[in-house]
Amino acid sequence: VNLEKSFTALLGSAEAGADMLQRVFGIVESTGVAFDSAATSVQRLAIGLTEIGASNEQIAKIAENFIKLGRVSGTAMQDINGALIQFTQGLASGRLQGDELRSIFERLPQVIQLIAKEMGIATGEVRKMGSEGKITADIMANALLGATEDINKAFGTLEETVEQTFNKMAAKWQVTSAIISQSLGFGDAFQGFYEGLGNLAEGTADFFVGLRNVFV
Repeated sequence: VNLEKSFTALLGSAEAGADMLQRVFGIVESTGVAFDSAATSVQRLAIGLTEIGASNEQIAKIAENFIKLGRVSGTAMQDINGALIQFTQGLASGRLQGDELRSIFERLPQVIQLIAKEMGIATGEVRKMGSEGKITADIMANALLGATEDINKAFGTLEETVEQTFNKMAAKWQVTSAIISQSLGFGDAFQGFYEGLGNLAEGTADFFVGLRNVFV
């Protein structure tokens, strides 16, 4: 509920906030990333993307593509998040350059390759374009959106991990708890029970991931 209010304040209406919350659950279902990571990614991107007129659908798709691109490249979630922070700072300033550009080169260079493709230049020329302030927010957004088909194709070849499976389960528990609480009018205690089940699912995911690592 607090997250929906946050989206409402960020996006300007309760309808837009509720819609974005549902899209976050969609990202979890599509990528298997933890709900909190998906929500944080969308919140960060929305700040800069709303300034250039991006829709909820576009914001969510860029977040999803960014996460999938990181998974396809074998990048750790910590580095994906780090690259996303730099990307969103570039969006907020209207241009990708300086420290933000250097950090993405280091953490998730596949994003740089997409930007180069969008601009019709070689990857090695991106630094120069950045120093000249030519990598605008529109280019950044279009680079991720335009690669949707290729990213989905590459992501589709990956096997789903135990962690991803349980992240999806945890998100479904959150949806179930919200629906039951709102439709039947039960109080916070009842909702807390279902949220507890969601936390249990997340904890079980960690257990199985650890168990898998022992035997791999």
